[in-house]
Amino acid sequence: MSPLGSGLRRNDDRVVPVSPARLPARPGEVIDRESPLPFTWNGRAVSGFAGDTIVSALAAGGCTVFSRSMKYHRPRGILTADYWDPNTLVQVGDEPNVRGGHRLLTAGMAVSAQNAWPSLRWDAKALTNLGGRALSAGFYYKTFMRPRRLWPAYEKVLARFAPGGVVDPASAPRPHEKRYAHPDVVVAGGGPAGLAAATAAARAGASVLLVDAMPERAEETRASIEQEGGTVDLLYDDEASLHDKIDTVARRIYGASGIAVEPDAARDLAMFEDWGYGRLPVCVAKTQYSFSADPKALGAPDDHVLPVREARLSAGAGFVVAITGAVMTMPGLPRRPAALDIGVDANGQVVGVF
Repeated sequence: MSPLGSGLRRNDDRVVPVSPARLPARPGEVIDRESPLPFTWNGRAVSGFAGDTIVSALAAGGCTVFSRSMKYHRPRGILTADYWDPNTLVQVGDEPNVRGGHRLLTAGMAVSAQNAWPSLRWDAKALTNLGGRALSAGFYYKTFMRPRRLWPAYEKVLARFAPGGVVDPASAPRPHEKRYAHPDVVVAGGGPAGLAAATAAARAGASVLLVDAMPERAEETRASIEQEGGTVDLLYDDEASLHDKIDTVARRIYGASGIAVEPDAARDLAMFEDWGYGRLPVCVAKTQYSFSADPKALGAPDDHVLPVREARLSAGAGFVVAITGAVMTMPGLPRRPAALDIGVDANGQVVGVF
């Protein structure tokens, strides 16, 4: 067996001798370097440590490619190294689409790459790169339509190129942890903001359920705060007006000198308070390019005024949204939606779909 991080490096499917990629031991690390765990990666014997995720164990040994992109099968490495990482989905035994940046390593795991043939390093499907100019977005919806008698053959081709792992119909069902709870408040995310929200709700007398993709995160955050002798301080008081909450976010988070609320937005904020939603937190929708509402003022400009042109109530989600500048809240749509050209002609045939 070739332990990852012990003088051998894995790059794609290969093992080549280089210096270890694992960082030196650090205080408070979650891995146990005294407990090695053997497993396999694409059929080769490797190892990590207790506390490693699949991805951290492989990355510590120098693995840089974990998957191939869906369409052109280009090499993909770590993006976020957590539950949400789209590039680190792997097959574990007969279980497909395992989130390798989140799944903890166990001894004997058989881990393999997905969506690559015949191997992760030599993926023949990458030949689609040669025809990239002809493979526009959604080309398969139009290309594999006619003649209809060939659909069984098309289906096999598309199935071969479909992303994801392999499902074994004969595999036994797996038990999954679940819990039925009926709290007053559910807080998604156990980082500092989520912990602050959960603490505030609990102080108000509500029963609170805090959920997080990384269960140790909230506990680590609380322990860190207590260790420093600090407390969880909220950005604004629940009893503050919606206008003042938005102004506080603008000044303290975005470095603005204040806000400029248009009349329609001011009217809506007052109306939301009259309806009893004044204690809700606020969310600011703005350009991602700047702390201001101007996408051309890159970065964090000083002494700008944040314009609030619209206010929206998300009563179900439990917050009020302040729309700033010319930001689109549903990006990616064309100026003229295709749905406007879809209809039924005089003969009862659907037109405008393709």
